[in-house]
Amino acid sequence: MPRVEVLIENSHYGWSHNADAAINILGVANAILDRVECVEDANRILADVDTAKLTVIDSVYTSLVSQAVDTKVITTTNPDDDPVQYVRQQFTTLLGHEPDAAAHFYWSDRLLQCGENAACLSGQRAALMAYLATVPAPDFSISGTITDENGAVVPGVLMTLGGSQTVTTQTGPDGKYVFTKLPTSGVYTLPRATSTHTFALPVPTITTPNGNRTINFNATLKRFAVSVQVNNAAGSGLSGVAVALSGSQQALGTTNSSGRVTFTALPAGGNFTITATKQNYTFSPTSAPTGELHSDKTVTFARRPRELHA
Repeated sequence: MPRVEVLIENSHYGWSHNADAAINILGVANAILDRVECVEDANRILADVDTAKLTVIDSVYTSLVSQAVDTKVITTTNPDDDPVQYVRQQFTTLLGHEPDAAAHFYWSDRLLQCGENAACLSGQRAALMAYLATVPAPDFSISGTITDENGAVVPGVLMTLGGSQTVTTQTGPDGKYVFTKLPTSGVYTLPRATSTHTFALPVPTITTPNGNRTINFNATLKRFAVSVQVNNAAGSGLSGVAVALSGSQQALGTTNSSGRVTFTALPAGGNFTITATKQNYTFSPTSAPTGELHSDKTVTFARRPRELHA
């Protein structure tokens, strides 16, 4: 489920015949309410138990009923002490326009995380000034190419971006990936591995960038094993069973004295089918698909003697 974050500021809620609350926060990771006015019959603020964090700043209401894990109510006396309004003022003064929604939430939350720690507040305000000094665009992109151990491009790799945004994309036939329209006010982490590949380290973390980023990856295909266990009717291992692997790769093997044979170094993402044969025996199941391979697997067959007729 996506991480949901909410910022509501400078809002008025008035008369209502039917509303249970002026603002009802449901299942939100982080909600910031700043200078909201909830009056008349729309005078309640609610937050449910699935809400992680709620901060209410310089707001008017009759009742606040919060089951959030962390609830804070802040009343300021100095305009600069209100982080939401401080961020708005800096954008307006230095860039000549209001902050975009993502930037407004990101920087307000960074200041709120400092609490009353003066050194932290000073550091975060300096970081905001440094960010604004670059005259950043509201959004940027991260793109690049994934190549394998031999330098060949790798199509079809599922890439998931984490951090301030959770976005998934896939490399195209040319091995290229791209994440677009990412807010520049944020922190982003690229994967160290996918379900099919591992990447050479280090994998960078991108913090409040002032432009597009190109990050290429050298990938190593993961390899897994499929073990096959063949048992006789009594549940003991059955030796001498011919086992065939087909699908994305072909291989043959024979069960040992314990009734086991293992196929190793199979490529991640491959699909395989296992079949087994032994004279005068039938097999249940007759074949077993592995599904798309993303981990080591064990396939077990139950065997029974084939009925012979004179």
